[in-house]
Amino acid sequence: MVRARAPKGPSPCPVCGVLSGQVHDYYWRTMADVPVDGRRRVVLRVRVRRLVCPTWVPPDLPTSARKLCSS
Repeated sequence: MVRARAPKGPSPCPVCGVLSGQVHDYYWRTMADVPVDGRRRVVLRVRVRRLVCPTWVPPDLPTSARKLCSS
C-alpha cells in the first residue's frame, strides 16, 4: 500500500490561475492498471478537492454563482 498526500492550503484555479482555498467538496478518482506480477491488480484511489474559484462568474448567471475548480 502506498499513501500520499497533497499539500494543504490554497491551490491555483486551472482556468484563471488565482489561488483558492475554499473547498466546495471532495470526490474520489480511481485508476487501475494491469497486474505487475501477474497476480495483483494495481489500483490507485485519490481523494480530490473541488475548490470554488473566487474570480470567475459566467456572464449569463447571477453574480452569486461561482465556478467550481478541481485540483
